[in-house]
Amino acid sequence: MSKKREIATSTDDNLKAYFDQIKKGDVLEVEYHRAAASALQKAGDATSAGKTTEIQRAPAGAKPGMEQPLYYWDPVIAPSGLLFYTGDAIPGWKGSLLIGSLRPGLLVRLRLADGRVVLEERYLGDLGARIRDVRQGPDGHPYLLTDHSDGRVLRVIPASQ
Repeated sequence: MSKKREIATSTDDNLKAYFDQIKKGDVLEVEYHRAAASALQKAGDATSAGKTTEIQRAPAGAKPGMEQPLYYWDPVIAPSGLLFYTGDAIPGWKGSLLIGSLRPGLLVRLRLADGRVVLEERYLGDLGARIRDVRQGPDGHPYLLTDHSDGRVLRVIPASQ
C-alpha cells in the first residue's frame, strides 16, 4: 500500500525537498500552481486533475497486470500540451495528435491509424524555444505557446501559405 503525503507550498526548493524523499509507490498531492507544476515536471510523470496534481514513480519495465503505453519517447521529449487536431487549415494533419515539447523544444505530430501511432514528425526544432502549450484556434490553425521570458504565441500555417 502506498503512503500518501499532503503538502501545500509555493517554492520549488520546498517541493524539491519532498521529491528527494519519494520512495517507490509514494503518492503526493500538491496544490496546483506554477511552482508546483514546474517541480512536478522535473520530478517525474505527472497528471493533472482539477486543482491537484498527483505523481507516482512507477518501477521500470513491464509487470504483470500493467497496461503498457502505446507510444513513448526514449529519450523523453518532455511533452506539454496535447491537441487532437480537427481543423481544416492543414488538411493533412486532421486526426493527428500535436504535442508540444519542453525538451528539446519542438512540435511533434503523431499520425494515428487504427488506434496506433503510424508516423512521428518533428517541427520547429530550430526555433530554440520550449513549446508550453498547443491549442486549436477558431480559424482552424494550431497555435503554440512558448515559455521564455519573451514568450510568443505562434500560429502554425502550411509552408505553401
